Amino acid sequence: MNSAKEYFGKNFVKKIYEMFERAEQEDKFLFIHGTDSLDNAINKIVNGLQCDYPELLYTAELMNKNDNLLFEKLKNWPHWDLKYLLTLCVPKNSGKGGIPIWLEGVCGEFYLPPQLINGIIDVNKKLIIPNPQYNVQKDIEATIEDRSFEPRTGKLIEISLPPDELDLYDEKSER
Repeated sequence: MNSAKEYFGKNFVKKIYEMFERAEQEDKFLFIHGTDSLDNAINKIVNGLQCDYPELLYTAELMNKNDNLLFEKLKNWPHWDLKYLLTLCVPKNSGKGGIPIWLEGVCGEFYLPPQLINGIIDVNKKLIIPNPQYNVQKDIEATIEDRSFEPRTGKLIEISLPPDELDLYDEKSER
């Protein structure tokens, strides 16, 4: 057993593999998003995961149960060594042209609904905290499909540019 698996212990490791099995049974992908505090993680479970772009791969990492470094990644999250990890379970048919999974906020931000957030991994306490709002059966009333596999060009890039910079972008693209 590697040191990261030993750090978490057999029960935790078993629960992680069960999470993957459940995601497979539900025909879902399992993503992980790191955050800096338990309060922030709970806020995301209550209000949804906010993101600048409607792209899971922009804010989260797709996990693979066969990854030899899986538990090392969980222990030492590659993005700033964050210790509170949200587990996101999204339908496999939610990519480009698929089921919408994102909601748009009033200021142009995007939210992954709380029903798609499976729970929180507290790395320091070696706990998995389930999200009571996670609901596989509920139809998500999202309106925007995930764009992880589309390049951020043309109209998609306008999401990230302030209005006064849009003209500069349009001028450059016409050259």
